[in-house]
Amino acid sequence: MGLLFMTPSGQVWEWPKQERVVVVVEPRVLEGMSAEESLKVLEPLRNSFASAHGILSMPGQGGACWRFNAPLKKLEGVKSDPLVKKVTSAEVGDLDDGGVYVGLSAEDGRPLHCALADLPECKTYEEALAAAEQLKSLHPTAHVPTPKELHKNLFDNRNTGHLKGTFNTSGSYPGGIYRSSASSDNGYVRVQWFDDGSKGNRSRDWRLPVRLVW
Repeated sequence: MGLLFMTPSGQVWEWPKQERVVVVVEPRVLEGMSAEESLKVLEPLRNSFASAHGILSMPGQGGACWRFNAPLKKLEGVKSDPLVKKVTSAEVGDLDDGGVYVGLSAEDGRPLHCALADLPECKTYEEALAAAEQLKSLHPTAHVPTPKELHKNLFDNRNTGHLKGTFNTSGSYPGGIYRSSASSDNGYVRVQWFDDGSKGNRSRDWRLPVRLVW
């Protein structure tokens, strides 16, 4: 993982191999704009780099991205750009942003972090959502992980860096069954065991471990 940049408008910049930068623009940023107007939004960013190589659509997101070639020395100019909200060079498992960096979200591709530990007590579905709301005063995007994030970002990385030893991997009930944010109309929620990765549905009222992300 290389350098990542997130701007207030929701753009994510990635420098994965120190040889290119990708600027991702969310659909809501370009909503209602013509192609010409969209290019004007990106023009100030493009001018920070060497040669632009065109605009690419982002599959499944309806947005767009610029792909640049730029030497590493250009990085300082990016850091001073007023659009830049966050710069991180964290690797998965590193301490970062008040938690642990767990890579790009499997749900929306943004940089994702998780809390250092599970919530102090097992929670029902509603209690877990309420805990996420409380954390938003510190981390505005705090939420209960989606099923994709629970599996790809948390379970797959459970033994990486500062994540190692922080999850209950015993397979026991209820301590080893982690809650996701996906709820169905019949009162069940998607969950995942953190010993072998098994998935299933459990009642919203069951009290289960929760690891919040943002």
